[in-house]
Amino acid sequence: MLGDARDYPAFERIHPALIQEYHNLQSIKQKGTYRIMCLGESTTRREYPPFLEEILNQRNIGVRFSVIDKGRGAQTLESS
Repeated sequence: MLGDARDYPAFERIHPALIQEYHNLQSIKQKGTYRIMCLGESTTRREYPPFLEEILNQRNIGVRFSVIDKGRGAQTLESS
């Protein structure tokens, strides 16, 4: 698991969205890993994707999983 914003305090001062993109880029770079992309709104963003990755990797089935969090907060029908 790549961690969360508390692991990258310098990035947190810049913008929380940069932390999410940093995690996503690191996930894409991992070789030999199945990637799962989570799309959604604020109920997705930094909510369940880290837990999904952790749970899948705890199963030790011989493959690694990397979850890419593409949730976007503050979306409404008007802003879509």
